Amino acid sequence: MGDGEIEFVDNGMDDNKMKFMEVVTPTKNLQFSFKIYFPELFFVMMALNDFVRLYAKTKAKQATFSLMDKRVIWDSDVTRVRLFQSVIAECLKESVTEASSTRIFNLLHHEHTWVGGYATQYLDMLNIEFLYMDKEERQKKLLTMAKRISEHGKEYQQVKREVEQTAREYQVPVENIRLKKEYPEDIEW
Repeated sequence: MGDGEIEFVDNGMDDNKMKFMEVVTPTKNLQFSFKIYFPELFFVMMALNDFVRLYAKTKAKQATFSLMDKRVIWDSDVTRVRLFQSVIAECLKESVTEASSTRIFNLLHHEHTWVGGYATQYLDMLNIEFLYMDKEERQKKLLTMAKRISEHGKEYQQVKREVEQTAREYQVPVENIRLKKEYPEDIEW
């Protein structure tokens, strides 16, 4: 993960259009892409929702509904976050049924989701589990992964306790604790 792919793609501009519009512009756009694991992406979606909620509260301190306040609703940072989330949502909709995508979005946006203090080692565990599945099985397990990430169930609580205990034992921050499991060398995307 972390390696990006860069590609030039046609943008619809040609010599005739430039002459007509009286502009000189590139005929290609630079497109950057990267591969990311869905469990991690679900967490990012939740974290971005938290960011928007916290950001809105700081921008519109006196507002009853801070997310609807004029200082927030037209804010370019919030708009960029929501645009990024909408691109992820479109990708997810292409990967699962409509019912599954609706359920996943509800899980990721539910009021009880909050990522402050989240044991990210649990995400590593889910990523590794996810990547050892074949492509079809991963697609079938997306809803389950979203649920496991958002609901902080027994399995999550167990991992969190173990991570905190290990951090205390070695007198290091929880962020420094890593899983013993390894990510697979080759991933079938």
